[in-house]
Amino acid sequence: MGASRKDDDWKRWSHAQPWAEKEGLGLDIIDPAQSAVDITLNAEGQPYSASNIRANFDDFEKIRADIPDHVNPEAIKQIFASL
Repeated sequence: MGASRKDDDWKRWSHAQPWAEKEGLGLDIIDPAQSAVDITLNAEGQPYSASNIRANFDDFEKIRADIPDHVNPEAIKQIFASL
């Protein structure tokens, strides 16, 4: 499970530990409020957006700003083409 601090995204996992205990799963889930990652901004000063990537999966140019600089855009295109 992963979450960010953007828009309190981490709150969607706040009931994971009680659920795991109720189900007898024997999991020790780290408090999502403590494990949520900080927001990372793209070159335009906006948070990266997984929602934008999902919405524009078939138009690489619309998601270019949501791909970090250290990631090779051609590698992303190859991954998308294989899906």
